[in-house]
Amino acid sequence: MKEETKKRIHILARETSKKCAKCTHSSEYRCCDAFFCELAEITMKNLGYDHPYTDHPTMKFMGPNGCVLPPHYRPQCSGYVCQSHFTDKVFYKNYRKFNRMIFADPQVHKACKDAAEICKAIFKRL
Repeated sequence: MKEETKKRIHILARETSKKCAKCTHSSEYRCCDAFFCELAEITMKNLGYDHPYTDHPTMKFMGPNGCVLPPHYRPQCSGYVCQSHFTDKVFYKNYRKFNRMIFADPQVHKACKDAAEICKAIFKRL
């Protein structure tokens, strides 16, 4: 992954985290799910990264203060934010711009696409 892409992912994660901190959903880590840990794990492997699991009972990368993975290990999660935040037009414009730049990196695009296809196939069988 290009260094510039890593930087952009970290910036996007910081900005989406600010929105998540203000979110009015009722539970902590409300948008996290075991599915996204699986997606992140496959993406990480596709990108050549590795990280130990946590002791969380359902989300293998969830620590006591949130996800333990650096943002560039989990580009899909780093760039996720609820649609309710899209009413902030300045945020939304920058959000779309950064997502386009990040996923324009062929390595990131392929790793995430492959991970999504694998996860879809797994969850279809359940």
